[in-house]
Amino acid sequence: MKRYIPLIFALVFILNSFGCAKGSGEELMTENIATQENSTVNNEHEVLKTPPALTVVCGESSIEALKGTTSWRYDNGDGTSTYINSDSIHPLYAKDYMTPLSLMPTYASHANPLDAYLFFETAPDKISVLRWNEDCWEKSNAAGNNISVKKGGNGSDFMIELKDGAYIYEVIAEWTSSKKYGGTARYSFYTVKPNMEMHPIEENK
Repeated sequence: MKRYIPLIFALVFILNSFGCAKGSGEELMTENIATQENSTVNNEHEVLKTPPALTVVCGESSIEALKGTTSWRYDNGDGTSTYINSDSIHPLYAKDYMTPLSLMPTYASHANPLDAYLFFETAPDKISVLRWNEDCWEKSNAAGNNISVKKGGNGSDFMIELKDGAYIYEVIAEWTSSKKYGGTARYSFYTVKPNMEMHPIEENK
């Protein structure tokens, strides 16, 4: 039976853009922030009605990160804007809804096997990343560690270095440069070590 991500709140409403103050629910970016200053992906003529998807690639593995809590606005083209706010399950309680990212070795000798590349359908302007170890599952009050974010490599938007082992990650992305849309979205995923146990080969008798 399929399981669906529970959304606690989903508020969609249309406000006249004239005289409306900017939403006060913007996410606070941490000190480890990477900025996409010269992104050519964003198109001012395009209106994104929802935050873009995030794909995480590490070595030979790739997964689509779980999209969580979002705060989003887009222009309706008639002088009004639509505001969408959705509150989702905390990453530390969302294991059953995520696809694990297996830390498989890479065949490229020059590549760091723990480098993870973040690909967005439309690049955000800023991101920050938190990390928890596997002991923090189902402990929403556990404090995550901020990790360093770098400009993208291999055609990606951003890059982070994963820690070897089982960890949970949350990516907080912010879109601010477009006048037609913008907001904040959270994404999460977790890593696992592949089972690489060696088994003896039985000789034919």
